[in-house]
Amino acid sequence: RIKREEIPSLNHPLGRATSAPSDPLLTGIGTHYTYLWVGTPSQRISVIVDTGSYRTAFPCDPCSSCGNYLDYHESGPFIPSDSSTFTATNTRATQRYSEGDGWSGYKVYDQTFLGAETIDESPSASKLSIDMELYCQDEIDGLFVVQRADGIMGLGFKASSPILQLESTDSLDTNTFSLCLAREGGTLSLGETASHLWTAPMTYASMTTSKNGFYRVTIYDIRIR
Repeated sequence: RIKREEIPSLNHPLGRATSAPSDPLLTGIGTHYTYLWVGTPSQRISVIVDTGSYRTAFPCDPCSSCGNYLDYHESGPFIPSDSSTFTATNTRATQRYSEGDGWSGYKVYDQTFLGAETIDESPSASKLSIDMELYCQDEIDGLFVVQRADGIMGLGFKASSPILQLESTDSLDTNTFSLCLAREGGTLSLGETASHLWTAPMTYASMTTSKNGFYRVTIYDIRIR
């Protein structure tokens, strides 16, 4: 359980200080999303937080099938030519999701860190900036066209997950992350749990990971009140 009055929201993005690097979660169309700051100088990209995938991707200019982008998304597509640290590769990927939507794009690398809606709201976040593996979407369909967030950040247990990339570069001590999800928004904490939000001891369950990066727990009982 968490203290409801301390849940970060759109108007109160970070709650109080914590020893774990924390970033705000905001709500979109049935999703929670947060912000990446990508490139040099940094460009803000909003991304859905997804524990069921492991690639981080967002539209880059040009994107031939992104629709009327500014009608739906928070901002325009990422502009690679404006970043002095952007590196493109010839590796392409296509990702589909259980909702039926998906994207195609190419692998890139650029300086990236997680932060708040503005850099001033999380001034120390850039200390965790790394040359991160990302994907530039040049084709999207389904909800990716009309969702509020610009892209998606996969937190599955694969090497391309931002959490494992941060750990592999010694930016985080462990590959731990925690999500506080609420109707008003929430918090993503990196490296440990946001214990300042607890009102009772944390309960743990054994977990395994699969080859596709999914997190698995065994459910013995479900009770609805």
